[in-house]
Amino acid sequence: MEDSEPTNDVEIKNRKFGITLEPVMLLINIGIHANLMVQTNLFEERVCLHSDLGQNKSVNCYNMTAAEQEIIQPAAANFLMFKNLIETFVPCLMTLFLGAWSDVNGRKPLLLLAISGIVISNCMFSAFSTIPSLSPEMFLLCSLPVAVSGGTGALYLAAFCYIVDIIDNKSRAFRIVVLYTFIDFGSILGSVLSTILYSSSTTYVYCLSSFVSIAGLLYTYIFLKESVVIKMGANSKLFNIQLIRDLWQTVKKQRLGYLRCVIILSAVSLTLNLIVMFGEGTYMYMYLQKQFSWTLEKFLPFRASMTLLHAIVPVIVVYVLNAKLQIPEMYIVTAITAIGIFEKICFAYSIYEWQLYAAEAVGSTVYATQTLIRSQLSKSFPSEEIGKILTFISLVESHGLLLYSPIYNTIYVATVQNFANCIFFFSAILGIFMLGLFGTILFLLSRSVKPDDCLIEN
Repeated sequence: MEDSEPTNDVEIKNRKFGITLEPVMLLINIGIHANLMVQTNLFEERVCLHSDLGQNKSVNCYNMTAAEQEIIQPAAANFLMFKNLIETFVPCLMTLFLGAWSDVNGRKPLLLLAISGIVISNCMFSAFSTIPSLSPEMFLLCSLPVAVSGGTGALYLAAFCYIVDIIDNKSRAFRIVVLYTFIDFGSILGSVLSTILYSSSTTYVYCLSSFVSIAGLLYTYIFLKESVVIKMGANSKLFNIQLIRDLWQTVKKQRLGYLRCVIILSAVSLTLNLIVMFGEGTYMYMYLQKQFSWTLEKFLPFRASMTLLHAIVPVIVVYVLNAKLQIPEMYIVTAITAIGIFEKICFAYSIYEWQLYAAEAVGSTVYATQTLIRSQLSKSFPSEEIGKILTFISLVESHGLLLYSPIYNTIYVATVQNFANCIFFFSAILGIFMLGLFGTILFLLSRSVKPDDCLIEN
């Protein structure tokens, strides 16, 4: 972060447990995951209502049979794919500028911009869901505010950069996993509250999302302190080509050992990891509908328990193995990736419900990957370059996320009739590839300059 440095008034510098933006991420994720719980059903209902099937008076589009859902699911899956593409394609372009712009103009404006888009989107969903005559195509308009404001990619980028700005190297990995814990508990609360409100109306769920996202916006504006010093005469222009040049120069410049390759491979591996998580998450409910005839009421407790495991297990993994036992991050990442491959195979072959829970309990360790790799990068490069490196990784992730929906949608639609669990075998294949990438990163780090030698402390 060439034009900025940590502020002197950020009171939690070098502290492990100071609370800053964690409540914001908690609130926003309550809304995101409350919506996620009902969006599949919402598109299925609207596709049914505006199709030939819905014209049949014997069909109840709000309570379809398994056979009726099987007819509707491919079209609903396509709408989910288009929604995800809108919310990832435009943010890919925005991320080119937003990350580097925040290095100069601060993290708080970026947070406010991203959250504002989420607020507008939630309010639109709240209004549209009250109008049964609206076609499913109209709901795609609700994704536009999220897209033009940078989306959740900009939100998470700002959050990670904020933590890097204010926390020292020793405590950084633990603080990042604490941030993820708040995010996951927000997901749990969103899932639970969605279960309660959905029985009354889908609109109530979207109203909840609107309320908590507005609360997050107000908290950010009133209570959150800026983490960088805005220097006099700083260029506040958003679409500044020089910012992109600086970003690219930071990534491609020659470094000792193989650290430049480490940046590239880290970005690719993190992107594949997100493709697997988002791809499975999007089509998990449809899969369980098909294979186990689950209803939303049965799926929501499962989703809540999964999210709880995703919140608790990574904290334990990072705290015990990294913070206490001082095992290097990449050794842990390589081991838990191998465990993740085993989890995908178990999920694909599960025939009883308890096997689903057991597989998910084992695979929850994978959710520590994002934290550990970012922590490793923050320790391996000068502190003034971390903001640009994290921006580059977020940019690669954003472009990679354009792929998850078309890929998993194509696989699921092609195999839903006879081999619906194919998506988990595909995830296992990607897991094997990631395992090779992490092993390569581990090797390159061992042949490169030691991280402690190239750190530049603030």
